Parts: sequence; C-alpha cells; structure tokens
Amino acid sequence: MRNRYRRNRDERLGIDVAHCDEFHQGYDRFANKDVQVGELPVWMHVAGRVAWLVAQGPYAKMPEMWREFHHKVHAKGLTVHGPPGDVYVCDPDDHTGERERSLSTILWIPVKG
Repeated sequence: MRNRYRRNRDERLGIDVAHCDEFHQGYDRFANKDVQVGELPVWMHVAGRVAWLVAQGPYAKMPEMWREFHHKVHAKGLTVHGPPGDVYVCDPDDHTGERERSLSTILWIPVKG
C-alpha cells in the first residue's frame, strides 16, 4: 500500500515528495543526525525559520527522540521562539516489522535568527 500524500515539489532538493519512498530518497541522509536550521518545504505546512530533525524509528521511541532533539537544539545554541511540532511523513501501515525502524517523522521548533 502506498501513502496517500499529495505530490508536492521540494525545489531545494529538486524532487517531488509524494510518497514515503520518495521522502526517504530525499531526506534519509538527515535521519537521526544533526539538527538542521531553515525553512521546511511548503508541503509540510510549517512556516518560518525552524530547527528540524528527521526522526526515524518506531513511535514507541518518540519520547526519547523528542528529548534528543531538544538536547541537540540547545547544544547548538539556538534560541527557541515558539512551541514545537511534528510532521508525520510516513503511514505506519507501510512500516511494519523490520521497516518500522525507518518510520519517519519531522520534529521541528521555531527558532530566532
């Protein structure tokens, strides 16, 4: 079963992001690594400058991933400017069994600067 997300263009990466598979092609390189800072693609419906992270793993580990994200944001010396949010990119039904470790969520928080 493929995700039902609309096809959207990420001009920075030069790819259409519509399905989880396509998201993985463009964003897996960021998964569980350093916090990125900038604007997210329009299709994520998050406006303004944010710190963001591609968190990959089962939803059961989400509290741990959020703690790690906040730690990385503060370690980078960023000034938080609003409440955090997340974008659930992949359908959990497409990530069962072994694929659950690549279930992707964008964690973000507005930052000043």
